[in-house]
Amino acid sequence: MASESESTRFKASFSGPFQIIASTLTTITVAVTGEGRATHLGDSDLSATVTIVLATGVGTSTDTTITGASGDEDEGNLFLTTVTSETPPSPQGIIMLSGTYTITGGTGELGGATGSGTVSGTVSIPAGTVSQSFSGTITLPDE
Repeated sequence: MASESESTRFKASFSGPFQIIASTLTTITVAVTGEGRATHLGDSDLSATVTIVLATGVGTSTDTTITGASGDEDEGNLFLTTVTSETPPSPQGIIMLSGTYTITGGTGELGGATGSGTVSGTVSIPAGTVSQSFSGTITLPDE
């Protein structure tokens, strides 16, 4: 008898630089990279492209990828979409972000992963850095 998939807690935290890669009158697109730790991956790297609608402060990424820093192909990657709301910058150039993420799949041992939760963090415009934390659940398919 096959066992059923179980949801488990998922947590991850990353920090690293961002770079504006495109802008229009209505949007800014930034590339974000970071190093940190994630459940099921340990030391990890994050990469994402986020498009922010200036009028609403809503940022969306459909290509967020978390990769195990060991480079072991069996370890795998996680793929996420994120939707966040960004506050206007403080006088010190700090932006607060909060929102949700959805795990849309993975590779290697994380193939077929699903899950969701919340994401929060800060952006420092003067330092050119982003810090993000993810908290929620992950479900891995039965083997």
